[in-house]
Amino acid sequence: MKVLVSEDMRFHLLSHFYYYEGKIDGKVISQLNSRKSKYFKSFVKNVEQLIEEIENKVELNSLKPGRNEISLEFEKYIGFDLLIPIDSDDDSYSLTKKMQIVIYSDNGTLNLVTAYPGKYAPPLPSPEIEDSKLFQYSKEFWSKYKISSFNYFEKTEEELMN
Repeated sequence: MKVLVSEDMRFHLLSHFYYYEGKIDGKVISQLNSRKSKYFKSFVKNVEQLIEEIENKVELNSLKPGRNEISLEFEKYIGFDLLIPIDSDDDSYSLTKKMQIVIYSDNGTLNLVTAYPGKYAPPLPSPEIEDSKLFQYSKEFWSKYKISSFNYFEKTEEELMN
């Protein structure tokens, strides 16, 4: 089974890359500069490699219809996480071996909703969230957590890992 990834999702996934091997223009640079948890280049260098990792690690045939939230753990660090408690003054990061994936399954079609390194974080609260339980959970979660302002572009992957 293959996971389908829309062009919009491929573009969004770029925001989680610390290093990207592919065609780079102003829009791609803007995505790469997004303040989000990032994959190390030693893990994946492009979206195709990320999709391959997902297809190799997730038991795609066992997904239930609808929204599937999956947490994977790898043997080595795959990136860094910028999620920190909201009351923290700490502008830091944490290395992570975890990847969070959301796949929507519909009649045998699997669509990637998102995939990112680090701890689980629901989408930011938005009127676009149709699921009332997810919206409420999102509001509660983001009242307790924030994204660190750590400037990771000042360090190489090797420096981040030490």
